[in-house]
Amino acid sequence: MVPKNSEVLEYYGALEEAEALLARVKLRVPDPQLRSILHRLQEAVRAATAALAAGKAPAAVTARLGEVLEALGEPTGWLLAGCSEEEADLALAAAQVRKADRLLAAIAAKGLIDPGVAEQISALLATVANALFRARARLCGPGAGFTDSTRLLDGD
Repeated sequence: MVPKNSEVLEYYGALEEAEALLARVKLRVPDPQLRSILHRLQEAVRAATAALAAGKAPAAVTARLGEVLEALGEPTGWLLAGCSEEEADLALAAAQVRKADRLLAAIAAKGLIDPGVAEQISALLATVANALFRARARLCGPGAGFTDSTRLLDGD
């Protein structure tokens, strides 16, 4: 029996929460292209759960996300959460994806998964987190919520 405080269960739970948040946003955004992108990100999150369960690298899924990143474009600056409820949900989903990546590192350190497979799952999770940041920027629109991080340090 797997203990309730197992990193493996925490990993699955974090990704389940991320997938649910993605579904919630997908249901509320009017942009059909963004809905399609969010669906592909849901599939990638699900692939990350399956990859750990199967001990199999998700390289093909990660490669397919390149199209998603290209469609979303490259934002600049730091994005402060809160331009919309949907954007805030994507910020929470990204936090869960990053949490799963940290848990994956702990799982790999305990020898519960092949290090090469863990590295490829981690690459998938990093790509999903990057895509979520880009999706958040797209929801907020050009310039909305962006700030120069050095201004934050200077108190401006």
